[in-house]
Amino acid sequence: MPVSETMPTTALPTLVSPAVRRSGRVVLLLMALFVIVFSVFTIGRYARYNATGFDLAFYDQILWRTAHGDVMGLTIEGDHWTNWAFHVEPILLLIAPFTRIFSDTRWLLILQTVVLAVGAVPVYRIARREWPNPWISTLFAALYLLYPTIGWADKFDFHPITLTTPLLLFAFDSAELKRWRLTSILLLLAMLCKEEVGFLVAIFGLYWYLSPVRWRGGLIWLIIGIGWTLIGFFVIIPAAQGKLFLPDQADLRYAWLFHGTLSDKLAYLTGPDTPVKIRFLIQLFAPLAFTSLLKPRILAIAAPIVGLSLLSTRISQSSVYHHYMADVVP
Repeated sequence: MPVSETMPTTALPTLVSPAVRRSGRVVLLLMALFVIVFSVFTIGRYARYNATGFDLAFYDQILWRTAHGDVMGLTIEGDHWTNWAFHVEPILLLIAPFTRIFSDTRWLLILQTVVLAVGAVPVYRIARREWPNPWISTLFAALYLLYPTIGWADKFDFHPITLTTPLLLFAFDSAELKRWRLTSILLLLAMLCKEEVGFLVAIFGLYWYLSPVRWRGGLIWLIIGIGWTLIGFFVIIPAAQGKLFLPDQADLRYAWLFHGTLSDKLAYLTGPDTPVKIRFLIQLFAPLAFTSLLKPRILAIAAPIVGLSLLSTRISQSSVYHHYMADVVP
């Protein structure tokens, strides 16, 4: 997100200088290189049988069955299962029809790579409004494409949550330009990618309501976002699970917070997971020299997701090597 929290009063310059055009072409070239390199890498990983059932086969089957009438159905966990019992990801309903055109699993890997590459565009646009030198904007776009968490998220199979990275960046870009209708559409699409994204959308709305522009719609998204996540966690997923016991589900990842004695909680906090989580935070912020910490109001938008990762007993959730930080990166 932008280096400055000052609100621009104008959109991008109408007259495009030769330097801006050249820098824009460089960004497009970098995006193309990203798509080529990571498409080759992820497809090669798949061809060498290094892709996983969880989660490439998981989502590939859900999309295929949805496209053929069994909405959100899957059998990888057993007969008569539904993805609603694991996550609330209705964005899959928009992707599923394309599986009738692209039947090869590898199209999901290419789609994810292209989507992540597109995130360089709003980064470039936001930076252009902060500095007159367009090459600084190009530098920021390059930093985004080189950011390790982006590469690791792309490498690790396919996940709907990775779609939130460009969606949230474009949402911030459109909010700076006061294009509130477009901002709302982008926030809605981001929220459809996973249940906990509602928390992030809520703080995003609060951020822009409290900003100098005072976006009134921000309060609406604060309510919608919190409501979406709470309904997802405590209504949709439990209803889909029924009486089945799923030992890997979110409620058990945070059971230590609500069960056990105080000494049990302290024992967990002083246990082997905590050094791993500290290392995770260093890996998340160090590639940009911890400059994210200089803008705590913007960083606060991502705080709920980072908090969920740090509180989870599923240690892979506190990792830059998976997809969990896709909505934090922006």
